[in-house]
Amino acid sequence: MTGPAPPDTVVGWARRAPVHVVAGVLIALSVAWRASITRRGYLAVDDFPLISRADAAGLGPDYLLALYNNHFMPAAHLLTWVTHRLTGYEYWPYATLLIIGQAVVSIALYRLLVLMLPA
Repeated sequence: MTGPAPPDTVVGWARRAPVHVVAGVLIALSVAWRASITRRGYLAVDDFPLISRADAAGLGPDYLLALYNNHFMPAAHLLTWVTHRLTGYEYWPYATLLIIGQAVVSIALYRLLVLMLPA
């Protein structure tokens, strides 16, 4: 017969903090879901104009600070410009960025909820 798991093991930690385990599983599932959808896709509607603008423009304030569909997004312009210069119209870098973005946003939301809703 086995007793309770020691607190310094993964099982012991999971028993003490089941909400964190569930959150980790949900984050992993959302990233896997995003990866499975992204793997089947290719560049789409907004991607071509954004990449075309990156191709035609130099890296300067006129390009970085320009609005796109009334959105101010200098970081997205910079990321698109650098990615296009390094890889052209390849899809894999943009797919990788989507998956990384899904993981980062999921973890950030989890951390925000932990801060806002203390146990």
